[in-house]
Amino acid sequence: MFSTVSLRRGLTGLVPLVVVLACVASVRTVAAAEPAGLKFSKRCLMISPNEGCAIADANRDGKPDVIAGSHWFAGPDFIPHPLRDIPQVSLGFGAAEFYASNGDHPCDVNGDGREDILCAVGWYENPGGDVFAKPWTLHPETKLSGAASPFLVVDVNGDGRNDIVWGKGHDYGVYWRQQGPPKPDGTTTWTEHLIDKSWSQAHTLTWADLDGDGQGELITGKRVRGHGDMDPGAAEPECLYYYKWDKAAARFVRYTISPPGGGVGTGMQICVADLNGDGRPDIAVSGKTGTWVLLNEGK
Repeated sequence: MFSTVSLRRGLTGLVPLVVVLACVASVRTVAAAEPAGLKFSKRCLMISPNEGCAIADANRDGKPDVIAGSHWFAGPDFIPHPLRDIPQVSLGFGAAEFYASNGDHPCDVNGDGREDILCAVGWYENPGGDVFAKPWTLHPETKLSGAASPFLVVDVNGDGRNDIVWGKGHDYGVYWRQQGPPKPDGTTTWTEHLIDKSWSQAHTLTWADLDGDGQGELITGKRVRGHGDMDPGAAEPECLYYYKWDKAAARFVRYTISPPGGGVGTGMQICVADLNGDGRPDIAVSGKTGTWVLLNEGK
């Protein structure tokens, strides 16, 4: 569901540095040129330079709230409350290793039953036993160049081996890297497949079962101007999609959550939780085009 974060009540009296906008009228978005998928109503909570968000029960009333930048928004109506003072300055992000996320499944790369660590330079093998007393062996065969943060480790095709789903955070392309049988010496093998190359700057990805069929979907979208205006496609419009694995066709099928130019892009996180208590997973994102809630209305 959603994680609980303890925040004190009465977080008022702080001067907000952004203008909290009136709620944009709910708009249903579904791409006509794509297969019929889920419908989402979207609502803009705020326009600000903030690109991070989280979902938690901030006021401890048992209902999930959205926290983004200088404000938190009390669910289920997402009423804005000032949270903190964030100076509107321009700064760079320091270099960091990218990390892998795989939802509720252990990040076991080689199937030995131990959780491993994946990052931009490859994967580190869990030595077993006292993991703080033994060295972790680096396997460079999963090295990624320019990957989104996080990238995902999931068994895409159901063959019992974990695969890698990743996007180029500052270029065009979303891909999945299929894990094959290991070599005799235990070296893992991988084959890369293109998912989508029609838009750029897939800076963050997440995996969640949006339609309730027990199968997770890839959720990602464009982070506009990730490096100012220096990235390929930086001036192209924001968008948000989910991709469903088609087992028969052995490929991902794209569905639109919000189309190009629809106002909704991504920042550094894509959060998924049931925000209105209807049993369907909803989405919250925050980026240069605003902080948005996208309510899942089903098919």
